[in-house]
Amino acid sequence: MGVIARSMLKTQNLNDLAAIMFVNPKPPASCAVDGVQIASSCTLGKGTIRVSESTDRVAGEFHAGNRTCTVTVKPELLNWFLDGLRNATEKEVLEMAEAVLARPDEELFQITMVT
Repeated sequence: MGVIARSMLKTQNLNDLAAIMFVNPKPPASCAVDGVQIASSCTLGKGTIRVSESTDRVAGEFHAGNRTCTVTVKPELLNWFLDGLRNATEKEVLEMAEAVLARPDEELFQITMVT
């Protein structure tokens, strides 16, 4: 999500981007915040990322100057992933992660650019 936002918003500096994450505050959904911090350079420590509780979606709203990009995990993927994690073995979790990584962004996310 963070990589997509940086690309869409064409940020140049690490401090050009701010994010609001809409997630369930409990793992595994909250782990999306960790990934966005790594990929976008928005961090809780710098105050460039905020978390808003949402139990029905995992999404990030990214801001750079007067441009905004929203990246939302597609509901069917989110449901598949969260359902699959419930009783998965470590091997099954790794297989799920590899399956997700092999898919193009368009299959994983709904991306909306607002200017």
